[in-house]
Amino acid sequence: MKSPLSVNHVHAEGFLTGVPNLTPLGQEYDDYALRLGLVTEGEKRLNWFTRLFAANWIKQLNSLSPDRGLGKVIFLVLSQKREIGDRTSIGSGDKMEEIIAGNVSGTGPFQIDWDISEAPVVSALWVQPDGDNSKSSFTMTLNRISFSTP
Repeated sequence: MKSPLSVNHVHAEGFLTGVPNLTPLGQEYDDYALRLGLVTEGEKRLNWFTRLFAANWIKQLNSLSPDRGLGKVIFLVLSQKREIGDRTSIGSGDKMEEIIAGNVSGTGPFQIDWDISEAPVVSALWVQPDGDNSKSSFTMTLNRISFSTP
């Protein structure tokens, strides 16, 4: 994103060729056809000491907007099994949250339309098809993404 944007609605659409193979796992774990992460602004900044111990993805996010602090990442997720609206905190603390924003069952088009009541200031996007735990192979094409502002 060129500049931060206060976002109260996200629309995304695309096409899936295949989905994560969840059969051997017996449950979804954290493999999803799409994680669309809204990286919000916050107070957290890396200094020389915290940079030594920060995870690589945090260093990468920090490098995208070093003059602004990081808040949390809100992942809007396409799920095969969980109900739309389910929310889960990821890891320790409240720095990452996933929200089931759509369901998919196989190859075909998908769409996310999600209202965000708190209208966070978003400074970056994190787009991630995720099939590592199930060792799945599938293709996610993101054709369009748009935001509404308050």
